[in-house]
Amino acid sequence: MTTLSPYDQREKLALAGDVHGLFEQICRVPWTTLDAHTAFQQLRKAIDVASRRDPADFGDELFREMLAFSTFAMLRVQYLLVTALEQFDLSGQCRPSTIPREVLDLHPHLIALQTHVAQLAHARASVARLWGLCRRRLSNTEPGTSGGDQRARVQTRRGTSRLTKPSTNGHRRRAAT
Repeated sequence: MTTLSPYDQREKLALAGDVHGLFEQICRVPWTTLDAHTAFQQLRKAIDVASRRDPADFGDELFREMLAFSTFAMLRVQYLLVTALEQFDLSGQCRPSTIPREVLDLHPHLIALQTHVAQLAHARASVARLWGLCRRRLSNTEPGTSGGDQRARVQTRRGTSRLTKPSTNGHRRRAAT
């Protein structure tokens, strides 16, 4: 069995759409020996393959990676702030009106990262909900049709029902009789 060259290994991962595996392989290679142009073209190819194969799973994986890395960065900055405050408290220079310069410099970055992580988590949940609604809608359509007869009975305020069907803008409208 022949061993694949680093290029061929990356190409195989790219064609399979294995973004995570390809990125890990790129990160393991010393920067001085990496053909960055070719490696990042292959990474672009892997992203394209993965995003076309299953857009919902690709989007979820992308959000997971962004959230994980951003949370890691946020916790690192938080650690630096906690350490700076502890050192200041132990230094004997602690006064009620004194805040170390390091804390003043790092705190806005921590707030920005916390906001970013919260926004990513919210966006991930929103996108997951939309994909879930899309999947549910697709599973409710009959196979072999373009959606089947999507008319539904809707209760009116007076307790009577009427037949409705979706309009072009997605809202239900009264069916023509």
